[in-house]
Amino acid sequence: MSAVHLRSQFGFLQSMLTSRDITRISFGLLLCTAAIGLTAVASSSSAALLRPPARYSSGVAFDSDRSVLVMFGGWAGSPLGDTWEWDGSTWRLAATTGPAARNAPALAYDSVRRKTVLFGGDSPGVTRGDTWEWDGAAWTQLAVSGPAPRTLHRLAFVPSRGRVVLFGGMSGPTRFGDVWEWTGTAWLQITTEGPARFLFGMAVEDSARLVVFGGNTRPASPPGNESGGTWKWTDGVWDSVPDSGPGRRDHVAIAHDALRQRTVLYGGLADSVLADLWEFDGGHWTNVSFQGGPGPRAFPQLVYDNVNHVVLLFGGFSDSGAKNDLWAWNGTTWRRVDDESSETLLRRFDIEPFVGGLRIRWELTGEVAAVGLERAPGDAGPWAEVARFETVAGARGEWVDSGAHVDQPSSYRLVVRYGDGSSSVAGTLRWPGTVRDAFALDQPIPNPAAIGISIEFGLARAERARLTLIDLQGRVVATLADGDYSAGRHRISWSASSAGPPSAGVYFVRLESASGARARRLTITR
Repeated sequence: MSAVHLRSQFGFLQSMLTSRDITRISFGLLLCTAAIGLTAVASSSSAALLRPPARYSSGVAFDSDRSVLVMFGGWAGSPLGDTWEWDGSTWRLAATTGPAARNAPALAYDSVRRKTVLFGGDSPGVTRGDTWEWDGAAWTQLAVSGPAPRTLHRLAFVPSRGRVVLFGGMSGPTRFGDVWEWTGTAWLQITTEGPARFLFGMAVEDSARLVVFGGNTRPASPPGNESGGTWKWTDGVWDSVPDSGPGRRDHVAIAHDALRQRTVLYGGLADSVLADLWEFDGGHWTNVSFQGGPGPRAFPQLVYDNVNHVVLLFGGFSDSGAKNDLWAWNGTTWRRVDDESSETLLRRFDIEPFVGGLRIRWELTGEVAAVGLERAPGDAGPWAEVARFETVAGARGEWVDSGAHVDQPSSYRLVVRYGDGSSSVAGTLRWPGTVRDAFALDQPIPNPAAIGISIEFGLARAERARLTLIDLQGRVVATLADGDYSAGRHRISWSASSAGPPSAGVYFVRLESASGARARRLTITR
């Protein structure tokens, strides 16, 4: 997957669509686990391991009083609303209620008040400006006014001030450069003007100064609009750091290692998804070499674990899609701290409405003798096998369950069987029993295409829908379909020659209706 494709899913399309549309864009290669909740994956052992679904743009903080990493929300084909905690050895699904599901919220731990603070993010239909606190048991919403609703911003706790500080972000065409702080009962605006940006990294050094690196500064974000600058904020004053440091990038995260007094940066997105590591000593950036590690990663989350004195990296996306791995950096080496074996078997497992029922798709990376797909009314069972397939290593499969009712909840699990007769549950997913997820736009076929394409889309209700071909400047090149359609799946064919062939290059097929918008990348060749 090219950097143009990756960026288009979260950059260019932000300018092309309204803010409420952004969260409805389907990231083509991601594991679509938002509404369906992938709860466990396993290796060839019989024990399943509970882990967060793969995602990027989640919010994370480190609760130093309870010694846990707290993670909320993010994006995995649609926004997530789950709360997870990592205690150094295991993941715990801490809550499924609280803030509405959202993409790109910001979190920070207030060590004075012993609460994790959440602000903003992007949910379907709205850019949010709400404030929540997590005490380890439940979320509480605070009915307060404050910063304008925004997403792709950052929060950090500044010990010298004893407060959580907010900076930056975006909402529609607006890019924010203001700074606010949270007292526990109210938001106070500290500065109104700063280096406005979004998709940046932010950390706190020397218990007093914000360090901000990278991000994006313009109304649109095609390649070339990323920032490579470093800024510091101290008690209301911004200063630019005259050091070249890492190259321009956005979709980046940083964290400050308080033991070693270094701010750590990993990866990001520029002309490609990056896999470099840099450390900042307060005045200069140094490129640090290492062996192994997380690999190319954009929009991961970094946080400092002040109990084990390591920087933790979770998730993000790469050329292969979203991630749910957890790594620790101690200043010299990367170490995978969750169970690597849990990722080696099941690469993909998702579900969507389809003509005549529900379509379940999966992809395996390990070698097994057979795969069985089982269905139940809920996770507790009883389970009944609905399909079985012989398979080999790396096999992809799909099954349309014509016996399923789209308007009723159900659970599915993938059972793998090995040559020695043993078996294990590779993954479990849920269908929520609502047709809101029937609004969908599939990938164009073929892609790349020389002349014509076939494309399917789905509507949750009868409504007017418009399908257009859009270039990288947001201009409509061709209208593929425009009319009233019934609820369900629809397929259209389009020939480039019928409307005057567009030039070779990268385009987007966009579906619009009252239900929202979807976009898919299409490469036209000659």
